[in-house]
Amino acid sequence: MNYIQKLRLLLDKKDKRHLAWLILFSVFVSAIETVGIAAIMPLIDITTNFDNIHGNQYYQWAFDFFGFERDVNFAIVFGLVLFGFYVFRGGVNLLYSYVMGHFSENLYAQTTSKLFKIYLTIPYQVFTNKNSSYLTKAIITEASLISKVIKSVLLMISEVLVIVFLYILMMIASWKITLVFTVVLSIKMLFLTKTISKKIKSVGKIREKAEAQFYEIINRFFGNFKQSKLQDKDRIEASKSEFSLVVNKYAKVNATSSFLSAFPRVFLETVGFSLIVLLLTTLLYLNQGDVAYILPTLSLFVIALYRLLPSVNRIVNGYNTLLYYHKSIDIVDEELKTEQEDLGSGIIEFKDKIELTNIDFSYQEKKVLSGINLTISKDEKIAFIGESGSGKSTLV
Repeated sequence: MNYIQKLRLLLDKKDKRHLAWLILFSVFVSAIETVGIAAIMPLIDITTNFDNIHGNQYYQWAFDFFGFERDVNFAIVFGLVLFGFYVFRGGVNLLYSYVMGHFSENLYAQTTSKLFKIYLTIPYQVFTNKNSSYLTKAIITEASLISKVIKSVLLMISEVLVIVFLYILMMIASWKITLVFTVVLSIKMLFLTKTISKKIKSVGKIREKAEAQFYEIINRFFGNFKQSKLQDKDRIEASKSEFSLVVNKYAKVNATSSFLSAFPRVFLETVGFSLIVLLLTTLLYLNQGDVAYILPTLSLFVIALYRLLPSVNRIVNGYNTLLYYHKSIDIVDEELKTEQEDLGSGIIEFKDKIELTNIDFSYQEKKVLSGINLTISKDEKIAFIGESGSGKSTLV
């Protein structure tokens, strides 16, 4: 994907090494998550019927190896070990969240610093062709959204690994049930990416334009505060109306984005757990009440889905975040490629005079200075007089 390539260009060698370690860490976290879910089925199997301890070769081996004399003691110790494992699992997840957040926010700081350094060295004519509110938005808002996108991509990678591991576990438990869930959820995922994700991308474009107008109006008002104060009543009312229109538009697209982001979670959870209830009802009908044999497997699927559906939802949300803020990636990528210049650091001494000969200057298509010839001698006092926009500041 083009956007992934652009995100890679934002990373230096050190960042790429940290990212590689984060991906390895996410593999470890995913494995921990899978083990935590897989261990539930043996616990239910043992606690519902102690005879299963001696009917399973692995349970029996552990029972004999640790020298247990009573079945209930074995079940209690197994539960306590599993409790300790879940505490460990929670700590690992918190550590991963901390490291990932630290990485993404550091990247934001680096990107903002890069943009600021570039803006300090861009040619004056390039600067004048850019709206200052656009530069402010790029360095404050768009760079921060890059951090959000990076975090979403990392979460997507982590959750994909969780899904792969859980899928293997579910296939081992019952490939037939897993196949049914795979077909149904795949259809639902296709529906979400073709409808909701497409809508989010279009809303993201509107968000960027509305936010640009938002910054432009604020910058225009506060940048010329004296003139703004002296405007007549009609112009002030027009400015208020323009600002309200843009703010309402910006709020509306963010509200739409929030709704569309919440939709996949509710939709997937409804489908997933409805399938579980439907499956249990079908088994009750076919076996006329005797479903005890499948309860451990069904419990595994319930817990797996309880963890898997949020993973699918995070992947969909991460993908939607990438689409919603895709303009931020374009803007930051474009700004980091802005032309720069080096004026040098040598000291220029004013010994005799400053002489301008046939000086021309234009802002885009607008010619500001034309054929300027001027000599300023040292110790001479010169005043530039002219109407606003005539080129006084540019000449200086």
